[in-house]
Amino acid sequence: VFFIHLTLQAFIQFIALGMINALSFIPILVYLNGFLMGFLLIVPIPLVAELLLSLIWNQKKKLLVSIALLLSFLLTGWGMVNGLAVPEVKQIELRIPGWPEELSGLRLAFLADLHLGTVVPVAWLEETVASVNRENPDLIVIVGDLVGGLGTRIERYRPALSRLKAPLGVWVSRGNHEFDNRGRNFRNLVNNTGIQVLENRNVVLANGLQMAGVDDPRGKNSPDMPGGADVVKALAGLNPSRAVLLLSHRPGVFDKIPQHWLVVQLSGHTHAGQFPPLSWITCLRSTYCQGLYEHGNSRLLVTPGTGTWEYLPLRLITRNQIIIVKMNAESEQ
Repeated sequence: VFFIHLTLQAFIQFIALGMINALSFIPILVYLNGFLMGFLLIVPIPLVAELLLSLIWNQKKKLLVSIALLLSFLLTGWGMVNGLAVPEVKQIELRIPGWPEELSGLRLAFLADLHLGTVVPVAWLEETVASVNRENPDLIVIVGDLVGGLGTRIERYRPALSRLKAPLGVWVSRGNHEFDNRGRNFRNLVNNTGIQVLENRNVVLANGLQMAGVDDPRGKNSPDMPGGADVVKALAGLNPSRAVLLLSHRPGVFDKIPQHWLVVQLSGHTHAGQFPPLSWITCLRSTYCQGLYEHGNSRLLVTPGTGTWEYLPLRLITRNQIIIVKMNAESEQ
């Protein structure tokens, strides 16, 4: 039965995704497709529970099936509401061995995976920008997938995005979706916004902070916007004895950092799976799913994302997040 379910789901999605890509200028179709995908992915969990319970209460099988289907419908509906909600603001303090004392107290706003495109209302972005600016961060970073695969009418987001302000600037590293549509959506969006792109390069900010950005590996195959992950190039010329803030869409770059460097890496990409069973699969497959990881003095912080994948705008368990990170030296009390 489960095999039949997966085969049916794959067939439906093959047809549905083709239609959605062709008609992506109609947001309601994308939402309906997302609801269908979410329902088909969630429903096996209540049905397995129903199967186990029916071994005890076989005479109640029809009732249990009805409850399982209703529960799946309600969970999918709630997941859509939660997935389309304005992100919550989460405060995190990192105490880092070797972090420069003169940079202690630095506050940055950490965003990722906004997936701006057809299905994201401009009002959602306006509220998200307002939430970030209310925190008055010293620095704003967006670690990839600022744009999504469904990137029609992308220019309408530019005015809201231009209102992101911080004394040390707004910086973005490129994720896999930045290379969709030959990179045109990304370029059209960030032009004239004041956002600065770190593509396998680095910068020393006015306060002395060393910051680098690593491109997404997908850029290797992009003819119009070439890129590809190059950690060596991104770190070239920086002082290895001084801390580096590294922006990388994919968390796995953490394993490629030279051992003697002190790096604080910020990443996204995983979305923390968004909802079961995808969240279980994602965290089983990924060494770095969400949260804080340590390797020597270096740190990796993975966000569940500021938005959701446009084909599946659902979240259960996790929330869309804007993370405000306060950086302190570990010795500071």
